[in-house]
Amino acid sequence: MHDALQGELTASHVFVLHELLGHIEGLEAAIARFDARLLGELESEINALALLQTLPGVDAIGAAMLLVEIDSNIIAFGSPDRLASSVGVCPGNNEPAAK
Repeated sequence: MHDALQGELTASHVFVLHELLGHIEGLEAAIARFDARLLGELESEINALALLQTLPGVDAIGAAMLLVEIDSNIIAFGSPDRLASSVGVCPGNNEPAAK
C-alpha cells in the first residue's frame, strides 16, 4: 500500500480523486437524509425503537429497519426464536465440540 502512494499525483489524478470524494460525500448526505426521514416517520413508535435498541449491536437505524420489517404483526413469526432467526440475531455457540 505504501508503495502505491509514492508516485506523483498528476492534475488528472487530483481531478478524479476530487470527483470521487465529492460523490462519496453526496452519497453520505443522501444516506443521512434517508435516515432522518425514516426516524421521522417512526416518531410515534419511539418506545418500540428504544426497546429494540437494547439488543446488542442494534442502533437507532437498525431498530428502525427491524421495526419496518417486522411491523406490529410479530405474531406472523410464531415465536421469538423464529423472529430472531429471521432477522439474523440468534445467539450462536462458537465453542468447538468436546472430544
